[in-house]
Amino acid sequence: MWHLKKDTVERWSWAVPITDIGCKNTIELGNKLKLTYPLADLSDNIVRPFQNKSATLPITDESRWIFETTTKVLLDINEKFFNYDLLYIDELRFCVYEEGDYYDKHTDMQYESTGVKKISFLINLSDPETYEGGDLLLHFDKEPTVSKRDLGSMTIVPSFYMSEITPVTSGTKYCIMGSVIGPKFN
Repeated sequence: MWHLKKDTVERWSWAVPITDIGCKNTIELGNKLKLTYPLADLSDNIVRPFQNKSATLPITDESRWIFETTTKVLLDINEKFFNYDLLYIDELRFCVYEEGDYYDKHTDMQYESTGVKKISFLINLSDPETYEGGDLLLHFDKEPTVSKRDLGSMTIVPSFYMSEITPVTSGTKYCIMGSVIGPKFN
């Protein structure tokens, strides 16, 4: 393989943009939100593609630093590896995965009225010693790649790749998920 640009194109990347204190503060902020299951009525026993509580993280004086930090990392990684034309972060979702919660295999790539989801990301807010399961699996090849679980780590992947979060088997996993919108691909 001969790359046309001097930088190698990567399928995914990760960084550790948030400190332990930042993770703790984000969890406290997120737990003040009205967390709901997106598909609220779970009594019908229908198998759903995901089950976890979440809420959109609003832009406030308390949360502004999270948006600024996330934006800086996304722009740096995009410039280094992906070179996508990007417009905005769709939203930051504060997510809570308790025992039994999961997110089945899926892609995030969706067309919006203003463009397409190009980059998806997850920021792990939990100490990996405090929960079991809840692994972010990235499906690039026959065998999935297990993403980093480090406290404060941010996994960044093009939205057209398959991913999933395995069921949490004990403890609670806190994270922020989001997508970046850009103009339609040429």
